[in-house]
Order: sequence, then C-alpha cells, then structure tokens
Amino acid sequence: MIRERTSAQRRDKTLAEAFRELIGTEDYRHHANKLFGLKVEPELTPTLASLLEAIGRRARRR
Repeated sequence: MIRERTSAQRRDKTLAEAFRELIGTEDYRHHANKLFGLKVEPELTPTLASLLEAIGRRARRR
C-alpha cells in the first residue's frame, strides 16, 4: 500500500538542512561570535594572496 505524504511530512527537514539554516542566520552568527570569541578575519589583499599561493606551490614541489 502506497500512502501519500502529508504536507507536514514534505516540509520536514533533515537535521543537516536545519543546522545549515540555523548557522546561516545573522542572530546565530552574533551568538556564536560571543560564545566562542570568534573574530572575522579580513580578506587578504591580492598581493598577499599571491605570495601565499607562491609559497604553497614551492612547498608542494619539495
């Protein structure tokens, strides 16, 4: 016997989906920053990024 899923069942999220949604909210980010003492790191300048990439390439060649 095949039963049709109810609309509530179709809206159920997996735990992973629910967690991704939670951590994607601005309120959670503020809470996590305070709770864990997290800090936002600024983006690297293009010069510094290319320097780090060159260092990484050199280290991989060794």
